[in-house]
Amino acid sequence: MTGKIRRVRSGPPVAESSSAASYSAWTQASTASATGMSSTYSFFSEPRAKTDPEPLPSEEKGLEARPEADNLVGIYAALSGRSKADVLGEFGGGQFSNFKNALVELCVAKLSPIASEMKRLVADPGHVDAILIDGADRARAIAAETMKATKDIVGFVRRR
Repeated sequence: MTGKIRRVRSGPPVAESSSAASYSAWTQASTASATGMSSTYSFFSEPRAKTDPEPLPSEEKGLEARPEADNLVGIYAALSGRSKADVLGEFGGGQFSNFKNALVELCVAKLSPIASEMKRLVADPGHVDAILIDGADRARAIAAETMKATKDIVGFVRRR
C-alpha cells in the first residue's frame, strides 16, 4: 500500500510511502479512532478523483474520455446490480453532484450491514472460534477418507 498520509485532526502528520509505514499509520488511525483518541489519519493515493463540472453522460460512450466518471458509474452499477447503461439512463444528463450523493447513499445502504456484522463478530471472539472449530471438524470429516487413501499410497504409518 503506497500513498500519502494527511493529518485530518490533531496529531503529527506522517508522510511515508513504504507499506510498513503506511500500515503502521493506518493501524494508529484505526486504534485512535476506536479508542476515541484525537489523532486520525487519512490516506490519499495519487491520483485523486477530480471534481467533474460536466453533467453525467447519458450513454456509455460518453464515459470513455472520463475515467473518474466511468469508475463511479461502475461502482454504482455493481452495488445496485444494474448495468452501466441503466445507471446512465437514470442519472445521465443530470448534475454529477446529484449522482455522487446517490452513490454515497447506496454505498452506506450496502456496506452498513457488513460493518454492523463485523462489529458484532469482533465483539464475540468465542462465537468466531466456535464457527472456525465447527468448520474444521466438518472439513476433517469430509477429507478423512481421502487422507486415509493418500497415506496408504504414500506409505505413511497410521495411528491406531
